[in-house]
Amino acid sequence: MRKFRISRSESRSLAYWERQAARYFDAALTDDEERALRRFLASPAGADARFDDVRAVMGFLVVARRRHEAAAAAWPLARRTLSLRLRYAAAAAVVVAVLGGAGGVALWRGQNVCVAYAGGRKLTDREAVMQQARASLRAMERPADVPDIEAQLGDMLATPAAAADTLP
Repeated sequence: MRKFRISRSESRSLAYWERQAARYFDAALTDDEERALRRFLASPAGADARFDDVRAVMGFLVVARRRHEAAAAAWPLARRTLSLRLRYAAAAAVVVAVLGGAGGVALWRGQNVCVAYAGGRKLTDREAVMQQARASLRAMERPADVPDIEAQLGDMLATPAAAADTLP
């Protein structure tokens, strides 16, 4: 265990160290004064309960500083690792896109078949199916001499003035 010694200039009264602790919380200490306060707090004289909060804050800051320094030292490695992860992710995305596209095309080609049933038989020839579709549409057409629904509704809902205009 390392013993901490305080120089003569640092062996001051507890009131002095209390003032220094207050200045520490005000961020008014120089680096040398802060080091002296740290040495005092590590000494047996600084073990007083009045300095518990200062020791806790300083201990927290020391740990945080060490973690920050360790993280800064590991940053190039983390950056390389991130770069590799991004490359692997991009390669995986390309593979998924290619395989998905190939699978989609295969599925589309497998489902893109024209089928019609006419007269109880199955037709798969594209032209024959299209002829059947055109014939079905022609069969559903309304003859030109039959009025459509708009004309019928217009006749039913015509106002008497408009009906009088149409009378001979």
